Amino acid sequence: IPWRLKKSVMSRLISVDCTKIDNSEVLGSRMAGWYTPLDILNSESICYCFGAGEDVSFDCSLIRQFGCEVFTFDQTPRATAHIEELISKTLGKDRVYVKNDETTIDQISRLEVYKINREEIDKLNYYNIGVWSQDMKQKFFFPKRDEVVSCSINIIQNTEDYFEAQCLTLSSIMRKFGHTNLDLLKIDI
Repeated sequence: IPWRLKKSVMSRLISVDCTKIDNSEVLGSRMAGWYTPLDILNSESICYCFGAGEDVSFDCSLIRQFGCEVFTFDQTPRATAHIEELISKTLGKDRVYVKNDETTIDQISRLEVYKINREEIDKLNYYNIGVWSQDMKQKFFFPKRDEVVSCSINIIQNTEDYFEAQCLTLSSIMRKFGHTNLDLLKIDI
């Protein structure tokens, strides 16, 4: 089955109509926003977000809305560079734009700006770790097109270039940070 067809079928199988969740709203950008129940999170909440790419607007919105700690995980080089830029520019009071695979130079005027300040950025805890079924190093293959951020363990785009990254199970990650429960888990990988 071609990859696009698999992805289409899978998204239909696992999609959930979150509009029916009472007291919820979409947090994050147009491309990476998620319905979020507003009455279960607070400043003491622990939120894990797997998959950052070049758009951590959801993660930043959680911090801004609830004042909670957010642990963001993405092992890809461009995600690391993007989050380092976000932290550096936020501390310098510069504007940082949300980027994603749909963004092109022609769309620069429509880019969304991160809404996070110097005090809030300290609650964004970024880790260059992937999540997997075992604790091990994995090869991640780069996409064929340079403008695409996502890398894959499977060679789905017939590319040969790859990098290796440490991956841990969810339970190993939680143990590493001393967490026994999570209030929110976002996986977009």
